[in-house]
Amino acid sequence: MTLLAEAVTASTLVGETSSRSRKVAILVELLRRVEPDEVPICVGFLSGVPRQGRVGVGYRSIYGVDSRPADVATLTVTDVDRAIDEIERATGAGSARRRSDLLGRLLGRATAEEAAFLRRLFTGELRQGALAGIMADAIAKAAGVPGEIARRALMLSGDLTRMAQVAMTEGERGLRAVGFEIFRPILPML
Repeated sequence: MTLLAEAVTASTLVGETSSRSRKVAILVELLRRVEPDEVPICVGFLSGVPRQGRVGVGYRSIYGVDSRPADVATLTVTDVDRAIDEIERATGAGSARRRSDLLGRLLGRATAEEAAFLRRLFTGELRQGALAGIMADAIAKAAGVPGEIARRALMLSGDLTRMAQVAMTEGERGLRAVGFEIFRPILPML
């Protein structure tokens, strides 16, 4: 299981460098260590959008949660992914309170650095310089597939996390199998 702290460290290092090749190398190092089922989670976190997409937690909600940070990093990326699923399912009467409670529990398990990362992730303010193009290159390199094949699969799938999962589990053959699907938008060429 991959600790959230590992993704936070990678995000920090990526944000500290302007070198594209260094950013890719940092991301490759992390992607090669994560479990296959964690790939879409980490890719989503590091590209600034959770696997679930925008969750509907605003600035006021996430920054309004008062919690004491954990002393030791124990939160895994899977723990955070599950918490996001729960937060997303909290709808209807009393949902604001439920979301606040869930956010409080999540942030209470996070270290100060992890909590800051999560706040930026939830509000779309995670600007460390790992946009889709850099992530696609890192995924291709980590999976040992040609970059143009990964970028093609990304363009046709329209989903960076899906492309990452296919690249890391099925390799080049899986990426080559990605094609047009009716009613699924494609991305512009990177």
